[in-house]
Amino acid sequence: MTPERQWLVDGASEPFCGACFGSLVGVAMEDAAEHFADVTLNAAPYALQGSVALLGGVQRSSLSLVVIIIEGTGAVRQLLPIILTTVVAKWIGDLFSTGLNQTTLQIKEIPVITTSWDSRKHRAKCARDVMTGDDIVCLLEEEPS
Repeated sequence: MTPERQWLVDGASEPFCGACFGSLVGVAMEDAAEHFADVTLNAAPYALQGSVALLGGVQRSSLSLVVIIIEGTGAVRQLLPIILTTVVAKWIGDLFSTGLNQTTLQIKEIPVITTSWDSRKHRAKCARDVMTGDDIVCLLEEEPS
């Protein structure tokens, strides 16, 4: 990958762009609240939510993203909005395309183990229904002589 294009997939640009957009929305909400409702708002939580929304939509890592954001910012009071933003961003991202990690694996042609298990078909089965009575053979690598 050339250095000119490397910034496009850099992990540092995603939260920054999301925070800029979230901050823009926050400042607009702040101005509207002061003008119409005579209430003061803070634009900082909007920047955090914008960053979380962009990361959740691009990377599609829900739980780990929530944990990283909460530990990194210490914004425990924002836990519920962060969870909701991450889940909604992932759902909307899944509607339109695959995630960044999945796309990178496809572009680099890295083999991926996919699950082809249909849980609806096997819902009424017990462990004895799917276990076999055959012996399990483990192949061990021989040590060179």
